Amino acid sequence: MLPQRQIIRLYIHNRKLMVQTAERLYEVRKPLREVEELLDQSRFVRISQSETINLRRVKSFDFSTVGTIGVELENGETTWVARRRVKDVKEALARGDHNEHQK
Repeated sequence: MLPQRQIIRLYIHNRKLMVQTAERLYEVRKPLREVEELLDQSRFVRISQSETINLRRVKSFDFSTVGTIGVELENGETTWVARRRVKDVKEALARGDHNEHQK
């Protein structure tokens, strides 16, 4: 598996799990939930049914839209936190352990 610090996000596209790094996109032949079990929970958070992000690779969060959160990743891509996942993301941010220096 890739070093977790390199992973920007994991997401489902056309029923396939994609793992995105700054350099390339990988297709993984495992379910998202199974791969998530291997990830550092202080670094990664599920933002929708089909996407998990690395909190340490987020450039900014946009809380201006009521009920959801916009996410700008460090590679310039944007995504959204599903309404039912907003609480999880806010809790992960409140813990603050994702701000530790990358190892």
